[in-house]
Amino acid sequence: MAGSQSLLSTVSASNRKLFAVGLHTMNEFQVRCPEVKQADMRVVWFGGGLQGQMPLLFALYPDAEFEIHTQRACPVSAELKQNLKVSYHKSSMEECLRQVEAYEGKQKLAVLLDMDYHIKPGELAALNKANIPPTVESESVHYDTYTAQYAAACERLARCPHVVLVSMPFRLPWITNDIAENGHKARWLDARLERHEMWCPNMLLFPQFGSRVKSTELRGVLVMAGGFSMSIVNWHAVDEAMYKTTTETRELERAQFMLLQLELNQALATARGGRAGDEGVRAWADAFIGNSVAEVRALVQSLESANPEKVLYKERSVCAWSEIA
Repeated sequence: MAGSQSLLSTVSASNRKLFAVGLHTMNEFQVRCPEVKQADMRVVWFGGGLQGQMPLLFALYPDAEFEIHTQRACPVSAELKQNLKVSYHKSSMEECLRQVEAYEGKQKLAVLLDMDYHIKPGELAALNKANIPPTVESESVHYDTYTAQYAAACERLARCPHVVLVSMPFRLPWITNDIAENGHKARWLDARLERHEMWCPNMLLFPQFGSRVKSTELRGVLVMAGGFSMSIVNWHAVDEAMYKTTTETRELERAQFMLLQLELNQALATARGGRAGDEGVRAWADAFIGNSVAEVRALVQSLESANPEKVLYKERSVCAWSEIA
């Protein structure tokens, strides 16, 4: 029954991560643009199309328009397809960015970039599967393939007045065992900076619900109202700080963040005079979010009772990390 559906009971573990990303993006979108109607919101998502979170997001935001760039579309029921405002494109990231830059409609855009879910580079996939310890070279490949590409995309999209925000994975390089020997070969180095320093776009950073337990990946959100700028970050200190954070603390932060997003969804629906869609869709959405709030709140309480430290979710910013000594 639709009334008994919820995030943890009906969404597979592999799909929770991008569901959390999509919900968070729409919450940020609505908070930052309270005057924009849902029908005037356009979500451009590079790499998120095949994941099973999409039908849920379509049903939660039936009036918003989704533009999905993926190699293979997520299967959607014929009933849901009838009322969907969604288009699928088999685009490269460059083609996707050009389409966003060329957009001339009246809608405001939120852009999500998930390269890892679009095409997984063969070398990195093999490295992950073999569980080979990271090296300066493998971290440089990751930097070139992901980090540098995301930063360049942010700089481009910041010039588009119709783009409200950009959401993407955030991970700085790791300190590897061969850093003393090969650190000078790292491709993120800048001759103007010390080896432990690197440039990083200023953005808000959030816990990533649904990540692997030991993952240190965060979610970065660049809010375009603030423009594009860069900070010098002590990436050695950031890496050490992340790995000194216990797995239990990370899990609690992620759960607290997810609870906040679900509760915010409820509050925004109320503030906007109710949800969009027909009566059946609205009833399903209210039940799904309500059940999920109760479920994730119980998870948070369970993690809190098991965690000896007092943890309270708080968003980070790259600017704050630039001050780490």
